[in-house]
Amino acid sequence: LKDLMLDDNDLKIIRKQKIASYAFLQINKEKLYTYEMLGGLVLVLADFTKKVKKKKLKYTRHIEL
Repeated sequence: LKDLMLDDNDLKIIRKQKIASYAFLQINKEKLYTYEMLGGLVLVLADFTKKVKKKKLKYTRHIEL
């Protein structure tokens, strides 16, 4: 998460909205905008969740085989 370069205000929003674990992976750009996050941060977080979900899916498929 260090690579996301979140500042204190960004983290406050995430904590205030109680976005954690699985809920974080289900987040999308539209929902993030409703949390009053700035555009750049919204894009970074949305891209990050896509990448994590993609990696998780690959890992899950590998385990099932």
